[in-house]
Amino acid sequence: ELNCAELRKMPLFRAGAADDGFIRRLARSLEPVVVMPEAYVVRAGDLAHEMFLIVHGTLEVVDPTGLPVAALSGGMVFGEMALVTGGRRSASVQALTECLLFRLSRSDFDFILDLNEGVRDAIYATVEQRR
Repeated sequence: ELNCAELRKMPLFRAGAADDGFIRRLARSLEPVVVMPEAYVVRAGDLAHEMFLIVHGTLEVVDPTGLPVAALSGGMVFGEMALVTGGRRSASVQALTECLLFRLSRSDFDFILDLNEGVRDAIYATVEQRR
């Protein structure tokens, strides 16, 4: 289980709206995933069933043509965009180094957004910035 202090370090959950009860509930919902270098976590076009929080490691966002478009590292999240829009993955994400991620399922994502309007608004704002 990802501890609450580590979650609080992530920009998405620093907001005052993310109270301790919410953070504890979120921590209990996360499933750890270790990803080896060069492995794909998600692929463009796939249906979205979860989002990911990066604890450590470096990943690369790759557009559908195979071009790298962004780097991701500890403290960041990815995969939330397709969960919010209900669409397919817009890009692939590949590990560049060994990574420790925490997966949040779609059902837990929906439940958690219903629990906390401030975090929901922060996630929606993040999605809008990435469009």
